[in-house]
Order: sequence, then structure tokens, then C-alpha cells
Amino acid sequence: MKLFCNILLGLCAVLAVALLVLQGFLLPALAGWVCVLLRIAGAVCLQLLLLRVTENRLVQAIPLMVAGALAVWGFFLYLTSPSWLGATFGSFLADYAAPLFGCCLVWLSGFLQPWLYRLRKRLKRRKKSAGKKKRPKK
Repeated sequence: MKLFCNILLGLCAVLAVALLVLQGFLLPALAGWVCVLLRIAGAVCLQLLLLRVTENRLVQAIPLMVAGALAVWGFFLYLTSPSWLGATFGSFLADYAAPLFGCCLVWLSGFLQPWLYRLRKRLKRRKKSAGKKKRPKK
């Protein structure tokens, strides 16, 4: 099952990137919100795949670092490039920062998952012990 999920994540990432790259050449141009969703989906699938495949934190952070570098480069272009004079901050977010948002979401959920699991267990224990205390003794 793990292998099937890994293959599915890899195929989803490749499909999302292929749709983004091939639009306008082999495929019709997609709507702006579809492109943003494809950028986020590709980044999320790639980040999840590397989190599942390896235990090395540096390798797991590769999509996050690449997406961060892309966002920094896009912000640099947004501020300095004369061809970006009519660009809006929303277009910068959609084009360059969307993959970073997806990777950060997966990365943070990976770190928060054990903490949330322990919190849920503690809350269940408290609820169980509170239920025992409220029972009237006969």
C-alpha cells in the first residue's frame, strides 16, 4: 500500500507539472485559478512523496528550499524587473509563491501531527477521568 501511495503521489506531481509546462503548446491555456491549484498540488505531492520516502531531513526539505528560492527570485523580479511594471502582488503570489505555500503547509503538518496526536490522547484521558469522577457513588 505504501508503494502504491508513493507511485500515486509521484504521478500526481508529474501530471501537475506537465499540465503547467505543456499548456499553450500541446494543451489549451488553463484558467488562472487552475494554474494556481496545479502549482500547489504539484508542490504538495512532491513534498509528501519525499517525506514518505526518506528519513533524511535535508532531502525532505528539498522541495521547500526550491520553492523558497523560486519565491525569493520572483519577489526580486517583482521589485526590480522593468517587464513586471504592470504586475500585481496577486500575480506574484499566484505564479511564484503558491508552491511555497503548499510545501509549508505539508511541512508544518508533518511537524504538528505528533503533537496533535499526543494532545488528542491527553484530552481523551482527561475526559475519561472526568467522567469517572462525576459518577455518583451508591
